[in-house]
Amino acid sequence: MIRYGITHVNRQGLRTLSAPAAQGRWLNDTRAEVKKQVKNIEAVNSRDTLVSIFGLQALGTFKVQEIDCWDNGDPKGTVFPD
Repeated sequence: MIRYGITHVNRQGLRTLSAPAAQGRWLNDTRAEVKKQVKNIEAVNSRDTLVSIFGLQALGTFKVQEIDCWDNGDPKGTVFPD
């Protein structure tokens, strides 16, 4: 099952699911819905807020990620090739 979520580059330099997307209920069935969420994250949060939560390296790295999921909708993994 394929679903979509937001990923970013974490402090270790790995592309990872953005919290709380490690649970299936936070993933979406359409790429378009997640694209809106990415825009909202960047629009409603200040640079300082994003840095304090995700780290400086995450700025500009938020993107829609296709995610392979179990039948219950939970992601099979949380780290992805960049």
